[in-house]
Amino acid sequence: MNTGGGPAPIRDPAGDGPQEPASLHAEASDEARVFQAVGDQYIVEVRDLRVTFVMDQGHIHRVGRPTADEDCPYPGLEPFGLEQADWYFGREKLIADLTIRLDGSIADRTPLVVVAPSGAGKSSLLRAGLLPAIERGDLPAAGSRHWQRLVFTPTHSPMRALTAHFAVLTDPRGGAAEPPDWRSVDRDVRRSTLRRALNQNAAGTDSRVVVIVDQLEEIFTQCEDEAERRAFIEELAWLADPRDGHDPVGLVVLGLRADFYAPCAGYPWLRTTVQRNQVFLGPMSRSELRDAIVLPAHKVGLAVETGLVEVLLRDLGASGTEPGGRDGTTENPEDYEAGRLPLLAHALRATWMQRDDGQLTIRGYQATQGIEHAVADTAERAFTQLRPAEEATKSVFLRLVTVTEGSEHSRRRVLRADLMRSAADPQTARTVLDAFTGARLLTQDRNTVTITHEVLLRAWPRLKGWINNDRIGNVVRQELRDAAFSWDRAGRDNDLLYPGSRLETAAASVTDSGDVDQVTRAFLTASARRAKRAARTRRGITAVLVTLLLLASTAAVFAFQQRGKALAERDTAVFGQITAEANRLRSTDSSLAAQLDLVAYRMRPNPDLYTHLITSATTPLSTPVSSGIGAVVSVAITPDGRTMATGGNSNAVRLWNITDPTHPVALGQPLPVHADITESVAFSPDGHTLAAGGNDAAIRLWNVSDPAQPVALGQPLTGHTSTVGSVAFSPDGRVLASGSADKTIRLWNVANPARPVLLGHPLTGHTDTVASVAFRSDGRALASGSFDHSVRLWNVADPVHAAALGRPLYGHGDSLVATVAFSPDGHTLASGGADNRVRLWNVTDPAHTVMLGQLLGHTGSADADKSSGLLRRHVGTRAGFRRAGLVGGPQDARSALAR
Repeated sequence: MNTGGGPAPIRDPAGDGPQEPASLHAEASDEARVFQAVGDQYIVEVRDLRVTFVMDQGHIHRVGRPTADEDCPYPGLEPFGLEQADWYFGREKLIADLTIRLDGSIADRTPLVVVAPSGAGKSSLLRAGLLPAIERGDLPAAGSRHWQRLVFTPTHSPMRALTAHFAVLTDPRGGAAEPPDWRSVDRDVRRSTLRRALNQNAAGTDSRVVVIVDQLEEIFTQCEDEAERRAFIEELAWLADPRDGHDPVGLVVLGLRADFYAPCAGYPWLRTTVQRNQVFLGPMSRSELRDAIVLPAHKVGLAVETGLVEVLLRDLGASGTEPGGRDGTTENPEDYEAGRLPLLAHALRATWMQRDDGQLTIRGYQATQGIEHAVADTAERAFTQLRPAEEATKSVFLRLVTVTEGSEHSRRRVLRADLMRSAADPQTARTVLDAFTGARLLTQDRNTVTITHEVLLRAWPRLKGWINNDRIGNVVRQELRDAAFSWDRAGRDNDLLYPGSRLETAAASVTDSGDVDQVTRAFLTASARRAKRAARTRRGITAVLVTLLLLASTAAVFAFQQRGKALAERDTAVFGQITAEANRLRSTDSSLAAQLDLVAYRMRPNPDLYTHLITSATTPLSTPVSSGIGAVVSVAITPDGRTMATGGNSNAVRLWNITDPTHPVALGQPLPVHADITESVAFSPDGHTLAAGGNDAAIRLWNVSDPAQPVALGQPLTGHTSTVGSVAFSPDGRVLASGSADKTIRLWNVANPARPVLLGHPLTGHTDTVASVAFRSDGRALASGSFDHSVRLWNVADPVHAAALGRPLYGHGDSLVATVAFSPDGHTLASGGADNRVRLWNVTDPAHTVMLGQLLGHTGSADADKSSGLLRRHVGTRAGFRRAGLVGGPQDARSALAR
């Protein structure tokens, strides 16, 4: 410390040497700070030593070291709460920024969103930082310090949680013991009651309730009821901005884990909120970390041994130096992972438990195994005491984890009663809960249990092993739980029950783990009951058919003896019944259809039945897939056959891993679109880009190089004025063609998919919806089919100056043309339409196109991409057409397909 009249360096504070007189000016250097100066009296704090000196009339006096009490100022893995606000240090600048942002939210009625990686301290910031700031009156709004404040997590039932907290505000007795079901309370009644209660509590002023929703991601990881999730988001939107001419009732703050941006995109209000007013919580600076370590200890009278702070910062990874600090150096505040903060908090709590005579020491910290291992060491000690109950411990923790594809695993809040009911030994499970709760690794409230912090999922190797070893089982059980709740919400519709093979897999996963609730158990029971009924039905049909066969045989013998014509008619009738039943079941029960084909073939062998039998023998049975996005309208598969895209009628596109076609797996969350119906999807030739067009007249592009983590590319392509019914990439992937109900075709340069460019003018000529577009293999010609009954060819060698080739091709009469496809060599074009026929065209010279023939046999409109597959399998090159004999009319086509 220096004094204004000249240098007066402080010698050893404990020494006895004389000190020079001092005037009324003082400065602190190094780690010392001047906190107060009254008269000739100075109080100087040496932070790490926490020793206070008083300079009185030029003499330095040491006033002693505070003594430690039993309050631990470090919560460990648990976040700081409102009652621990006095121990919360290091985020003062950020808290000031939040209050400024929150003041702006009052004016523009936009919620404040605090986004942070797991473990960055978001919950502590909201509970111990922002809430006390509001209570102190840091918000400039009149009366804001008296506003009611709610802070809660959504849990598995967010509307129920919100209703329960509102009941505390509106019920003078402190809220009902059991809040009512939110579906049973009229929304207007609930809101008017809340507004009246707030105004009464604020003595007639225009009051609000500050609603802080911490861990908003729980609406995606724990809430399985989509209707309740949307109702909760709608309620938050109303609280922030009712849009009914009245002032808002609430001031909303949302805490969101950073890896849950994508699910928010599916909810327009939530997406807009995140975009407009968010604060991203990053790592603390070195000086902030120092305050977070030292000042809580000082607050309860503890000293911190010199050097301990540097050891902690080194082990945390914060190796930078102070920005413009006392040594003039510059700090790098991002040289440690933000998610490691709970490890530091836990290590500090463990060090406090090893304190020595009112002081946190380096030796005590080293006894905790350090930041890197403190959490794992605590968990292992608790586990070692329970080692005879290893299976019970494993079962409990796996119930408390949600395995999430495409993002980090999440903790899961579970009802304690459900946990006890699913345990093989409830008493042992209760012992496990109590042991880990005592170690502060689990948190139990009135009726739920959760892992205290998600950092445990990363820091405890044993738990990571349990999760990875049972990853498939966890995914199966989660999908089973989702299917069961969907079935329950749909009134237990039998069509939503699991079929045989999937039921066996799900039942096996439940048997292995015992992890099943009442709804899931009822779902499995109903699925099993339905499977048994289906098996009995199949056996009955088989018995009937065998009986019919026997009757037919007997009748045949008798008829043979009587008259040959009656025998032939009887056999034909039975054969027709069996084949008709086989054809009816072919799309819904492939296995039974194959059995009927075999019976029919033994009665009357023919090439069609032989083809069915060969197909059944060499082709795996179809695998029904629950799309999760409503009815499937469009499908595309990458050239390598590993990924499938499906477009539905519920504003979404979904990606699937079909490496094993018998077990397709949904990849990540559905990709949000604004079209009610996604009419067409297509992959680029390299499989890295996905295009989708729908009835919102727009086209969207995604980078699907990693299908598990697709990324939206740029803004939607706009220009069409009506539904985009077909999209197709050129063979080199540089041009995208789109056909629309606005009767035009547009070409786009997608060489850089993130910056697509419209090429030239729209291609016009069709007089009705353009239903299909397809590029020739050389990319120089484009074919289009339209509801105006025509097929047109276009020269797209120069896409900017594309033009029609020849005249329109009319061959489908008055029937609309729904699909077109080129052969691999580009010499032949197939077109399918509503006349149930596929027509083939020689387009070697597009300006002089000749119809080659037509394929008959379809019993419905040939409006799917099956014509393309048919063309590749049965025709191939133009030489293949000649070999197949497709040079004339229907008879030639039919005989060729028979061969």
